[in-house]
Amino acid sequence: METQAAEKTLEQKGPAPVPASVVVLRLADFGRKPVTEQAQLKGELEALAAKAIEPLAAADRIVLEAPDALAVVVLARPQAALELAERCEAAAGGLPLCVGVNHGPVRQANDPLRGAGIVGDGVATGIVLANAATPGRLLASRPFHEALEATGSRRAADLAAAGELTDASVRRHEIYTLKPKTKRPRDRRAFVILALGSLAILALPFVARRFPAGPNLSEAPAPRAAAPAAPEPKHEAEPAPAPHEKPEPERQAKAEPAPRPKPAAPKPASIYFYIKPEGVVYIDGVAKGRTPPLKRVEVSPGRHSIEVRNGEFPPLKLRVNLGRAEEMTVSHSFVAPHPPREGLIPRWRRRLGI
Repeated sequence: METQAAEKTLEQKGPAPVPASVVVLRLADFGRKPVTEQAQLKGELEALAAKAIEPLAAADRIVLEAPDALAVVVLARPQAALELAERCEAAAGGLPLCVGVNHGPVRQANDPLRGAGIVGDGVATGIVLANAATPGRLLASRPFHEALEATGSRRAADLAAAGELTDASVRRHEIYTLKPKTKRPRDRRAFVILALGSLAILALPFVARRFPAGPNLSEAPAPRAAAPAAPEPKHEAEPAPAPHEKPEPERQAKAEPAPRPKPAAPKPASIYFYIKPEGVVYIDGVAKGRTPPLKRVEVSPGRHSIEVRNGEFPPLKLRVNLGRAEEMTVSHSFVAPHPPREGLIPRWRRRLGI
């Protein structure tokens, strides 16, 4: 994947951070797969991303690689990043692809060990969103939604608020997801068929005037001459009922209405937990157990608050809005931050007692 043109464009803008959209494509449960399956999935992800970024000019994209993900930095308009994410989701098929989209500052950085790369809040928040996303449910940040609105794009109306997300650094992020109707491909043939049907209905009176009327079916045809009917046998008149005897009125049987079938209960949503090393799960303030061994919790469709606690570490807090039979994965690691590295000069001062 060619990224040299985009990196050159980023270098020309100087060392200062540059606002850009970032699309992170992550493979769910990648670390739990065998090595051979990991290699196959990573190859499919790279092929998918290479096809999806073709509409973008080489100077408008930078592709970053991670063991279980790819990140595409889009220097063009934010709408181009959303369309890129949609193309990836549409082509995913059976690939467990989780997509996170963010808009924020990025800049080039040179690491002595890892070499040149792209860092910044734009990439970091995109990774947080991709870790919280589930296959088939794209997550976007509020800054990305605001960037779409600022450019006057109509696609901002296609994103709906989906709650809040708290990352490992106790930062809260408002998240958005695509509305269901925007995930379906637009079928122009249905619109054309509907328009033709309406025109056909409007043209019916003109067709009736154009062609002469057929025979009047309301008039009965003249009866044919038939043979004289045989005289009907005479029956004796039935005796009239006595004046004091009144005929019983006919009883009209009223059919009892059939009982209506009970509406099917809504299918519950499922939340899967992959927490390291462990944590206690709370759903809407109610403790559900310790994970592991707890892996899955069923909840009713709608809004819920999720909290995972682990001793002195900051808790992981999520607010989600789940649909019927929807599945969501919560992955998090409670790891203490690394102490800052001591510089060379302070270290020599400490040794010399200065």
